[in-house]
Amino acid sequence: MSRQLSRSSAVQAAFAAVLVIGVLLLLIVSGHNDDQRERDEAEAATQSEGPQKLAGGFTTIPQDQFFATMTKAQKESGGWHQAMAVDENDQTVTLLSEDVWMDGEQPVMRGTTQGPDGPLVALYADDVLYLKGLGGQQKPWWKVPDRPVFESLLAFGDQGLFLESVEGIQDFGVVGAEQVKGSAPDGGSEQVNTVHYTIQVDQPLSDDQGATTVQPVTMDLWLDDRDRPVQVVTTYTAGDVRTETTLLYSQYGSIAPIKAPPAEQVTTKVPADYAAKR
Repeated sequence: MSRQLSRSSAVQAAFAAVLVIGVLLLLIVSGHNDDQRERDEAEAATQSEGPQKLAGGFTTIPQDQFFATMTKAQKESGGWHQAMAVDENDQTVTLLSEDVWMDGEQPVMRGTTQGPDGPLVALYADDVLYLKGLGGQQKPWWKVPDRPVFESLLAFGDQGLFLESVEGIQDFGVVGAEQVKGSAPDGGSEQVNTVHYTIQVDQPLSDDQGATTVQPVTMDLWLDDRDRPVQVVTTYTAGDVRTETTLLYSQYGSIAPIKAPPAEQVTTKVPADYAAKR
């Protein structure tokens, strides 16, 4: 991006980028792009090993059934909470708290992070993205218009934008049965028995000059005894910056329905920080 962003605009852009990462992980874990998943699974079926018996009574998921199995497990829970931390070169740059509620087959998401002037909230429902906390608005929520100039924001709610370009699973492995810290039903923490998997995918990335390179993205996933993710750690390196994103999942089946904000609280007027983009 050649234009120098204001401090506020830069914060919003960073927030949008974090939400995009969250959606990328959500989509990969939930297997929302069925066409891509089916292609991956068809290819994996020719090289996938069968289920393995592990300590603790676990049976591993074969590669060709991996996304479908997790998709089913997460959807059946009805919803969950995920807390995300993004580190760049071992420095935490963003924290995000997000609830996901399954409205039938469609995930509805509400995420919050801290901005310079208070909480920044994004809500995606009914194929529409709403943002709250931008400042200078007469109504609390801004309905992001479906225009190319806002694509970095709209990407938060695009169900297939990233997986359409992901080159599929390049590597798949089972590390074994492990215990990781998870959330107890009473809100505290407890050790959760899981199976640790590793996956690598290739993600094409474009720089400011339009040149495209393929970036390997490594994911470590810990699944519980119901094949639901407890923790996901994704790492990739671009230039001299190593980015690690950690997602912690909890509250399966305990998320209240998430709905679009009331019409009287929504404006379509573009905030000042984005007005120059119209």
